Amino acid sequence: LRELNINGIGCTQMPIGVLNLTNLTKLNLASNQIAKIHKSLGQLRINEMILSENQLGSSTDTKDWDWLNGSNLQKSLQSLTISKNKLKIVPIGISKCENLINLDISHNEISNLPFAIKQLKRLKNLNLSNNNLKSLPCTIRKLYLDVIDLSSNQFPSFSKSLELVQN
Repeated sequence: LRELNINGIGCTQMPIGVLNLTNLTKLNLASNQIAKIHKSLGQLRINEMILSENQLGSSTDTKDWDWLNGSNLQKSLQSLTISKNKLKIVPIGISKCENLINLDISHNEISNLPFAIKQLKRLKNLNLSNNNLKSLPCTIRKLYLDVIDLSSNQFPSFSKSLELVQN
């Protein structure tokens, strides 16, 4: 099995059987009630994960994001969608996903981006819309983005934020 869609059925936790799907390349767990992803998921070689509209922001325990520290996932993950999870911070483990091309963290409650975002050298598409961002870290200039969506944030002066991205 290469693609698994378990979306919109009200799951409160990630089905443990997913961990046995060693050929899985796409996992869609969107529109459920999942608050935590099992740490062992980081050992799979998944290319695309869709985790939008869950409860991943309900916990403040950073260990809930340990799955991002799995060496296989860090090398294989190219697209991650964690929109609509009430996230207040960007999990630092995302910055270790060296082949990430698409990152959607829109519709959350994020007020700051980590400086470590600069480590995402292959990132091309970054969606940060509908958050509480007031500024961007200067390290965002180190990214070679094709698309960045910053709409509906709290920037006091959008022209200054845009200037930061362009320089």
